This record gives sequence, C-alpha cells and structure tokens, in this order.
Amino acid sequence: MRRPPDLAAREREAIAALSRGLGDLDDETRGALRDALGRDDLQLTGGDWGCRDDGEGCLLSLAAWQLGLPGGDALLPRSIAAVRLPVLFDQAWALILQRTGNAEEADRTVRRLLEVALDELDERGTRTEAWEADFPPADAERLAVLRA
Repeated sequence: MRRPPDLAAREREAIAALSRGLGDLDDETRGALRDALGRDDLQLTGGDWGCRDDGEGCLLSLAAWQLGLPGGDALLPRSIAAVRLPVLFDQAWALILQRTGNAEEADRTVRRLLEVALDELDERGTRTEAWEADFPPADAERLAVLRA
C-alpha cells in the first residue's frame, strides 16, 4: 500500500505547480502581477476575489487592477492558466499555513515565493522549477530568510 505524501512533499508539489502556473500566464498578466506585488497599496489574499476599495485581492485581482480592469474575473477568458492560478495559489498557501500555523507568516512566505518565481521567470525568459530547490519546506534556516 502506498503511503500518502507527507506535508513537506505536498507543499513542494504545490509550490512547483504554482511556479508552473505563473510560467503559463501570458506575459502581460504575469508582468501586471509582478508590478502589483511591488505596490504598497495592494495586499495579496487568498480565498476570494477581494475588493479594490480595501486594496486586498487574489493574484488575478491584483493583476487585473494593475491593468485597469475591474477584477480578476476579467482575466479568466485569456487562458486556462489564469483559471488555474487562484486554485494553485490557495493550495500552496493552505499547505504553508498548515505547516506554520500562522496566517501572517504564510502570507509573507507565499508572497516571497511568488516574487522569487517571477524574478526567475524574468531572468530565464521561460518557466523554470530550479528555484524550488531554494525553498525546501523543512529547512527552517532558509525559511527564516524568507520571513525577513
């Protein structure tokens, strides 16, 4: 009988899937997401679309607002990658939350993972999973760097 993957393995798989999902986005959406993550007036959240009035939203909402669109659902017709991305984000965030037990820490960690993944995509010009090696979930020392 096969054992279910442990939490660390599931987290690594979720992070890899999120990385692939970012790489599958069209360049304009990915660039808008990168720019939105760099803004102080927008806060990344999971679970729902969010609200422009309070500046909190999911990945697609942040990207849409950056592009001047009303909400993340406006990006859904662009690609199947845009449809998948919120689910991939929520899955990775939930596993990180399960490990850390702290929503703020999970927010910071997943935001940093996104920034690194987007930077890696910019540098290489193609989707890559090489950055995953820098984030083994069980490596507390490396995660401490992410939290800083």
